[in-house]
Amino acid sequence: MSLYEDCLSVARNTEESPHPETDADKKPGLMLAEYSHSALREMFSSTFYYISDIHLEHRILHAFPNGCSDKQALEFIDDIVSSLLTDDIALFDHDSLILFGGDTAASFYMAASFYSSFVRTWDKKNKAYFLSRKNIVLALMKDLKPIKKQLSTWEKDHPWVRYAKRDLLEYSDKRVSKKIKQLIIKQRELEKALNNAAGFSPDHYLKKWSAPKKRIYVVLGNHELWGFKSVKECTDAYQRLFSNLGIEFLNNCTRQISVSPGAQIIGGLGYAGYNESFNARDFIYRDTINREQEIICTQKWEDYYHKAVEAARRSNTLLFVLTHNPPYDWNKQKALDENCVYFYGHSHRNTLSYYEGTNTYVFADNQIGYENETVAFKKDSVFLRSNPFANYSDGVHEITPEDYLLFQRYKCIRIQGAKPIEKHVQNGSKFYLIKEKEYYGFFIVCDQKEKASQNGAYICFGGSIRKIGSCTDICYFANKFSLVINTILADFYPYRKAQEEISAAVKTFGGSGRIHGYIIDIDFFNHIMLNPTDGKLSFYYSEYYGSMILYDTLPDLLRHQCPPLLESYLKQNSEGIDKYYKRLEKSGSENNRVYVDIKNSPYHDSAVFNQIQRLFEAKVLRVWADIPDSTSRKALLEQ
Repeated sequence: MSLYEDCLSVARNTEESPHPETDADKKPGLMLAEYSHSALREMFSSTFYYISDIHLEHRILHAFPNGCSDKQALEFIDDIVSSLLTDDIALFDHDSLILFGGDTAASFYMAASFYSSFVRTWDKKNKAYFLSRKNIVLALMKDLKPIKKQLSTWEKDHPWVRYAKRDLLEYSDKRVSKKIKQLIIKQRELEKALNNAAGFSPDHYLKKWSAPKKRIYVVLGNHELWGFKSVKECTDAYQRLFSNLGIEFLNNCTRQISVSPGAQIIGGLGYAGYNESFNARDFIYRDTINREQEIICTQKWEDYYHKAVEAARRSNTLLFVLTHNPPYDWNKQKALDENCVYFYGHSHRNTLSYYEGTNTYVFADNQIGYENETVAFKKDSVFLRSNPFANYSDGVHEITPEDYLLFQRYKCIRIQGAKPIEKHVQNGSKFYLIKEKEYYGFFIVCDQKEKASQNGAYICFGGSIRKIGSCTDICYFANKFSLVINTILADFYPYRKAQEEISAAVKTFGGSGRIHGYIIDIDFFNHIMLNPTDGKLSFYYSEYYGSMILYDTLPDLLRHQCPPLLESYLKQNSEGIDKYYKRLEKSGSENNRVYVDIKNSPYHDSAVFNQIQRLFEAKVLRVWADIPDSTSRKALLEQ
């Protein structure tokens, strides 16, 4: 079978997740463990590059819809590697961590070709750079040698130089001749050029080139298990491959990644033992393992993970956790440890989470998936991130799109660039921050004769903008800023408080409690929706965005969709929820599947309201309504 036929086979048999990638609103929520032991992340200096779910077979099919030879397929894999391996990685960031989160390819041969090309290309780039720098360094050192010799001879004849209190160039020509000054200037110029060329000690280039030590860590995904008779057969094959390439294969194991202040990385596939909706029964591993084996593999990894976390807590060591499956698939407790930095893939839903109270990060925002044509690493670090506007005084400030993106990253708000903002700024519009008592709003003001139709003010929400009026005086919005914020906080606080009470109750019986829009997550598929218009609670199961199976009560939903949580719920008695649904009108009926017209449903309003909630969650204003002296909820929700 050719490589292209192998790609077709993989694509035909790729499991269809019941949760399409377009479901951007449904992200898994994970509660935090409650202990307060903390690692000093800001002391850990390494950056890291991470990626998952490359799915080489799908990349090849998209690139060659009419077929290709094996040679073309391998050359295409080399091209992907070349685009991944930027100069930053191959030439300069030798101390960085490179993290692959699984599902690189289902074909072992393709995966082996990819990783072999990755290491080979890295070494080739590094060696070429080394040799080019070496030629420059040796030439500069050769030019420096006679100059240093002349100056050394002169200094021996003028011993006072050793006690000179000024720069030698500042002395008169009688004490330091023009010829010597010219030699000193030339020496300094050459030394500066040498330092620039060498980057560090020039002596490094007097040695032979040797391949730099790489810190590449890989876990397998469910696709890598395809084609093997057992997990052991698969892991043995990859262990041999990675050992030969100098790559660290994380298969339920731990590696030390720094000495001071101390950091370790643990990794494994993770598996989906606690995911009742998408697991081995859906043949996500093909025939390699069944559901019972999957649960055993999950529990084995989970046990190893908890032991590693406890060890990290005792030693105050920062712990990186790299898995293919999300934590809610393999962690029964659904808790994130504050001493950990998590990376995962599998869901093809990119999300970045930051828990400010415990400084815990979840990096799951570079899952390439089947359709994305761009394959590139994301780069980050676990330094305590700084707010670029922290030292700005209250008032109006003109800012740049770059600082805006840094602020979004600081708040862990995931956006796909800011092209509309950048385009406006490039065309001469002004980009402003309005800051008031740690609340932030970002505005574009366009006032140009040649673009009269675009003139006016725009408010930024994520990477997009929305026109909010024809006024081009930023002071007008600055003067109204506090009024708009206070109005929103006062008007929506009762509703937000009710959501938070429900969220807290959900957490007591082991649910997520994540709030987004009108929705409180129980887990990835089960939700409670609190309608702000009529106060009605909806309890529903959703396989994908727009599909709902409604239940009369929360216990009914848990009984059918989350039996493990039902027992915990009954023990907790969760009055925080009961007091709402017992006194409010019930919604829906058991097992009543509804396909929602998203544009004309609470789903749509919930997505809009999610923008308003950024004010509560991140203190960022994303909506605007001219409010003279009273609440205008309708105006806000209609945006």
